[in-house]
Amino acid sequence: MVAKAQELVGGLMGSGKKEMDTLAALKKIKNQIIGNKTKKKAFLECGAVPCILKILSTSTNPELQIQAAAALGSFGCGSPDQLSPEQKHDAVVALLRIIFSSEPRVVEAGVRALKLIYQSGQAPRDQLVAPAVVARLVQLLGSAAVSVVVSITGWAPLADAWGSSQALSPLLTAQRAWLVNLDADGQPPGLVPAHATAGASPATADAAAEVIAAVKHRGGGQQQQQQQQQQQQQGGGVVGPLSPGPACSSKDGALSPDVADSVATVLAHCCTNTHEQQVLTSAGAVYGLCVLLVSKRRPSQVAALAALSPLLCGNPEACLELVRPGHLSRAHSKVTSEAASTPGIPPSHPTSSTTVPPEHPHNAPSCSTSTLGPDTQTTAPSSAAAAQNSTKSAAAAAEVMSALNSPSDSWPALEALLGLLRDQSPEVRLLAASCITHLAASFPRSTAAAAMLGSHRPPSNCSSSGGGGVPGPLVMRLEDARRAALPVLLRLLGDPVWAQAVPMVLSTLIENSEELQKAATDADAVRALAAILTQPSADACVREGALRALGSLCMSRDEVRRQLIDAKVLKHIIQGLEDPADGVRGAGALCVMALSRSVKTLRSSLLDTDVAQALCKLLTDSNPDVQVNAAAAVCNLVLEFNAVKSSVLSLGALEHLTSLACSMSAPLRLHSCWALRNLAYKSEAHVRRALMQGLPWPAMRSLLSDPEEGVQEQAICTLRNLCMDAPEHITAAFEWAGPDLLAAMEEKLDPSRDANPKLRQHALYTVVNILTGSESHKEAVATSNLPTLLLHHMRTSSNPDVRLPAVWCVINMTWPDANSAAGVAARAQRLKELGAEDVLSVLQTDASLDMRERVKTALEQMRAALTRPTGTPGVPS
Repeated sequence: MVAKAQELVGGLMGSGKKEMDTLAALKKIKNQIIGNKTKKKAFLECGAVPCILKILSTSTNPELQIQAAAALGSFGCGSPDQLSPEQKHDAVVALLRIIFSSEPRVVEAGVRALKLIYQSGQAPRDQLVAPAVVARLVQLLGSAAVSVVVSITGWAPLADAWGSSQALSPLLTAQRAWLVNLDADGQPPGLVPAHATAGASPATADAAAEVIAAVKHRGGGQQQQQQQQQQQQQGGGVVGPLSPGPACSSKDGALSPDVADSVATVLAHCCTNTHEQQVLTSAGAVYGLCVLLVSKRRPSQVAALAALSPLLCGNPEACLELVRPGHLSRAHSKVTSEAASTPGIPPSHPTSSTTVPPEHPHNAPSCSTSTLGPDTQTTAPSSAAAAQNSTKSAAAAAEVMSALNSPSDSWPALEALLGLLRDQSPEVRLLAASCITHLAASFPRSTAAAAMLGSHRPPSNCSSSGGGGVPGPLVMRLEDARRAALPVLLRLLGDPVWAQAVPMVLSTLIENSEELQKAATDADAVRALAAILTQPSADACVREGALRALGSLCMSRDEVRRQLIDAKVLKHIIQGLEDPADGVRGAGALCVMALSRSVKTLRSSLLDTDVAQALCKLLTDSNPDVQVNAAAAVCNLVLEFNAVKSSVLSLGALEHLTSLACSMSAPLRLHSCWALRNLAYKSEAHVRRALMQGLPWPAMRSLLSDPEEGVQEQAICTLRNLCMDAPEHITAAFEWAGPDLLAAMEEKLDPSRDANPKLRQHALYTVVNILTGSESHKEAVATSNLPTLLLHHMRTSSNPDVRLPAVWCVINMTWPDANSAAGVAARAQRLKELGAEDVLSVLQTDASLDMRERVKTALEQMRAALTRPTGTPGVPS
């Protein structure tokens, strides 16, 4: 067989070979290697691939190009290690060249070969996402997708709908960058990534314009073809296999529907990160995939689902494109009138004490695992640029609101996904559920739904309903779709083939939805996910998905936490904290955070493990997502147990938390401050001293004025907890901060500053705790501007949560003290001069019983202090 292989490979080489002999040899090689690994290996050892690549790169004979492409596809199909990385790179480059051919059969052969190579895995993607290549693939996807629908419906005007829907002019810059080096010798230098376009000649610009013209061309008839030929004759400067040819849609050689399926399969392998998603979305890939989705042609729908699932993941722009009002209305209405439609899901219908009880700390919230990127400084735009950006933002907001409030018949792609949830194929049901999950995540059910769509941020006065705070039709329909997708995913958990692909999708679907979490728990999802987590064959992605799903299920329900502990997977969760994969470590920390929200679980299970040591190690992890979840878990871990606090301190967690509190990442600052807040709660003196030494006051001052209100709140609550329980703790806080401690509280209470009432409430309670200290602490407050500010909020605030701590401040300032009656009287006199007695008298009729009782106490103490002779000690009642 080796001799035969050498003979055939020899028939490919040599300058004197006739094209017919070369073509015959290519056909024989192609036919022999299809499905035969042994023969593939023999031909590879004889050097067949370099010869085929040379033929594909140099020949202009369509038959040779077709056979060479088919042979390359066969060599690349199957095991990912059949071709070396260099051979795969060269094969991809050569095949990408021929998809620009004007011969439809050559284009089809090139696309099919690319599909086979990318399906085998480990194929290079950098050349595939070059803007010009993406533009050509989207062009082929659109032309072939139109052929799919026209073949079903006979509705030719859809071609015009495709062409008119694309805003392709911005691709001109990308085309210039891609072709900029073609002018030197008239020969294509190969695929290069987009770069600066300065220096491109007019001929290159004209060539780029030709590509745009080709992309805009969508089978529009003889007149369009003639116009395109004229453009090519005028363009001049680009020749060779890479030169963009006309759209392959002539009557004699129209692209088959299979081409769209192959292109969709290729696109599915080049949207694995944010950059690739943005490139495909900007090029208009979503529309072509949606046409395939609503076509009712099963292979096309499966291919579209496989591409849409990764493209929609974390991509609000693509999700908006899919549900754009009227986006596919004409195509969908025609298709559904000609082909039977699967019914969709029906839409839904719409004590007397001198101190206030200290700050009650909260468990860390169920936080998203995604993290914000570092803050960046940008140059302020000019007024013209700002006006332009404002116009674009307004247009984007209007577009979002239009999608949210459109009638249900405006989303044919969504309805197609709902129908595919009932498909017989488990793979199709899983992909449809995945697409629905990503869509729902981009349009959350809230009045601020549109604000979650990245750059498509509506004005602050917009709601997802258009008024009244009720979710709009799209959001409600997506809620129906989420409910429909949940049982599909839960059933697939029991499928031995597809079970491991479910957890990641399920975790996203049930996140932040107690309704879906309860339904999943009732369906025994905890046991099924625990079983998947313990499987030795589970890869990193499966373990991450299972841990995230379990963390979401355990976030708010104690009975689910008990189910998880009873499933005996705690050791697997702890092992996940040390997993090599970033995602698994982050998901493990999320799961521990969810379990640690229960004191009972902490006491009975988590504290018996080495979880504290593992979490403290994750605080220095290289992945910000992992650090966020680890900080949140530590936050809960140190809440109730002084022994755990001491252990965490001995492991160096305090140093890491104070460092993270100064991070450029807002979620990291939030959760590290939250952990510091709980670390200070009812802690011993040495813990508080260590915290203040590890976090210098200037750093705390910066946190008090952080751009994120959540960070400010946690910083104030940390101060509130540091200043409670004993006068020596308050003294330590003053030694740490100096007079600036009260100045910081004055800033938070300043009525000229626009502050959240919650921040003012915590600032007032901090003052309340300071006033429980010694006489010097009370005098420091009384001689500051704080009495004026707290009386202002008692008088003007409509929020009872702000008025009540202000009254507590008066109570603690005038609390009778046998050793400092003169100081109490002086403070009462100052309060009276500021009008405190009149303000408190008005509050005697407050609607809150607690408020009325506190006001009564404050008035009695003030009047008693003012009428008591100097030197007479006061006796507390």
